[in-house]
Amino acid sequence: MKRRSLESAQAREETEGLQLAQWIAQASSVPSRNKAKAVIASGKVKLNGRWTSATDAGRRIQAGDTFEIHWDRPGTSRPHTNAHRELLSRGLDILLEDEFIVALNKPPGLLTDSATRQQVR
Repeated sequence: MKRRSLESAQAREETEGLQLAQWIAQASSVPSRNKAKAVIASGKVKLNGRWTSATDAGRRIQAGDTFEIHWDRPGTSRPHTNAHRELLSRGLDILLEDEFIVALNKPPGLLTDSATRQQVR
C-alpha cells in the first residue's frame, strides 16, 4: 500500500485519554503503537500544529486535538539525536532541516560550538 505524503485526523470524544502513539496507530496507516512511537520520534508528526518528539508519544489526547503525519518531511528518516532533541527542548526555531544541514534562529549568547566532553583515547 502506498502511503500518502500527509495523513491527519482530529480526536473525537471516544478517543479522549488515549496516548498519542495509541491514537496514531488507530487513526492512520501506522500498524502498531511501537511503529507510531518511532514515527513520532523521527520528527514526522505535528500535534495541534507543533512538531513532536519522542517524549510526546505518551501524551494524553483531548477531544479536538489534531495530528498530522508528514511522511515526506526531509531529514526525518531516523529518530532525532540527543543534540537535536536538546535544540527542540530549548525552544529553538528550526528554519530548515534536511539530511545535510540544519538552519535555526539562534538567540544571542548561545554557543555555536558544541565542544565534546568525552576524552579522546
